Amino acid sequence: MLFEVVNTMPPRPGAFAELPRELELALAIGLAKNRDERFASAEAFSAAFVAAAHGKMDAALKERAEALLRTQPWAD
Repeated sequence: MLFEVVNTMPPRPGAFAELPRELELALAIGLAKNRDERFASAEAFSAAFVAAAHGKMDAALKERAEALLRTQPWAD
């Protein structure tokens, strides 16, 4: 179980609740397995999450999250 927590992305959050795609993208960065791929701070994560909740996520962050999900997709 510990191996999976460390190495495997969790299931897609939208599988459990109706979420805007941008929120899933913010969560993908926040839950990235490689610490260098995560947000640099809680403040950065919070700002991205609030922006995503309002449909105003930065385009560069969206692309960063999409690229991350291409290499580390949500678990089935």
